[in-house]
Amino acid sequence: QQVLGLIVLSINIKKLFSRLQRELPDYYQLFLANSQGELLLNPERNKPQANGQGPSVMIQTQLPELLALLEGQSSNMLSTLPAKREQPTRLAAFTNVSIEAESKRLLLGLAVPEEHILAASRQLDQRLIQIIVALSLITLLLSLWLARNMIRPLNQISLAIAHFSKDLSLQPLPTERGDELGKLARDIRAMQEKILTQIIELNTNQQELQRMAHNDPLTGLPNRRLFFDRLQHAINNAERNGKLLGLLYVDLDHFKEINDSHGHAAGDEVLDNIAHLLGSVTRSGDTVARLGGDEFVILFEEVESRDTLLGIAQKLLALLQNRLLIDGKDLQVRASLGISLYPQDGRDAQTLLQNADRAMYSSKRNGRNTITSA
Repeated sequence: QQVLGLIVLSINIKKLFSRLQRELPDYYQLFLANSQGELLLNPERNKPQANGQGPSVMIQTQLPELLALLEGQSSNMLSTLPAKREQPTRLAAFTNVSIEAESKRLLLGLAVPEEHILAASRQLDQRLIQIIVALSLITLLLSLWLARNMIRPLNQISLAIAHFSKDLSLQPLPTERGDELGKLARDIRAMQEKILTQIIELNTNQQELQRMAHNDPLTGLPNRRLFFDRLQHAINNAERNGKLLGLLYVDLDHFKEINDSHGHAAGDEVLDNIAHLLGSVTRSGDTVARLGGDEFVILFEEVESRDTLLGIAQKLLALLQNRLLIDGKDLQVRASLGISLYPQDGRDAQTLLQNADRAMYSSKRNGRNTITSA
């Protein structure tokens, strides 16, 4: 065969995705990165990246968990983008898009504010309630219009819908009838099953949203938001009952060196191991939370004294002297600890946490791998 011509298409990615951005709601954000992770479209800068227009921004630097996508270990991923500046907390989905060959692909991401997703869930819930109410009204109208010899199947349909409206239970319906009432019963049964499916999906989505909104995706521990809710509740109880409560602030020493030397996957495994280690020194009513990065905090409710809290911190520090086996490698992970006690070191959640944080930084200045009390 003889080549008669060559057609070359040039796509301006800036115009293409700018047009796509305009067609999306204002609160949607698009991310686009090449196979090395270099951001081609960065909504936080509000313009595409291009050669010669400043230093490259690597998406795996901002979101380390996306490294698995870039390395081809998975094809898509959900992530939570934390709030910063004027940006609220966002839920984002990322996926690999092949261009020509497997080695030539783009990383495409779409982020939506968490509040918009929760609002959409509430709207769906309201629509489901309206459908159930509409079914009840249909039953009432049918019972008034249909002939007397159809009262019994109508009562059966009415009772089934009433039970479904009350507790979503499926009661017997005259679906075996060959007349219009049988068709109505079959349609109602199909609608009930569809509603049940939608409710199950809604509950699953709501549970996932609640988990993403209140728990750290890596360790599963409560995040900063949930921790402050529990801390405020604990302070209220302590004030009412005249009890003491304590905070133990934990910051890993030289954690960045672990990430740099062994990779982010090893760093993530270290954080998960530390989360389990912190849980080993707590009681059932205490809370271990990850505030972000390599920072953790433990809330101890109803402690007897500052010495009690110091004893727990010393036990934890001793456990941290043990080396961790991460991906076949023996790693030494240590931490600086700071403690604060309610009400001596603060009568509100913010002050109490700040004083524990300051005490932890004093441990850093005093040589790390030690404990400081506020």
